[in-house]
Amino acid sequence: MFILPVLWFYSFFHVHNLYSLPDEEFYSIEDKFLFDYDEYKIQKMFANDRGRKILAIVLIIVGVSAIWNIFTDLLESSFRALGIDMNWFYIFANNVPQAVIGIIIIILGVYLIRGKKKELYEQIEEKEK
Repeated sequence: MFILPVLWFYSFFHVHNLYSLPDEEFYSIEDKFLFDYDEYKIQKMFANDRGRKILAIVLIIVGVSAIWNIFTDLLESSFRALGIDMNWFYIFANNVPQAVIGIIIIILGVYLIRGKKKELYEQIEEKEK
């Protein structure tokens, strides 16, 4: 949410600056996208193994999230039909996904740190040779 005001202010002042330009200068400015969108770059990104792995991880997370929602709704309706207290279930159903995402973020952080250290050690070894 904090990015939206920054984007709005950037757009507002950019348009204001463009409006104050003389006509010749205004027409000489080429329009650019905020992000460099090129269909071929996107295809290349998913053509290699790393891009496929990232896409696969995203799809798995979305699939697990959908199954988790269906599973918790089914259990909730079953427990309500039996007249069982639902307070523990709400705590469980809401906190487990947050805990899993937190663990995944920590694992990714450790992986990134180890990868950077390994890269630095390899560069040091190359300089020594």
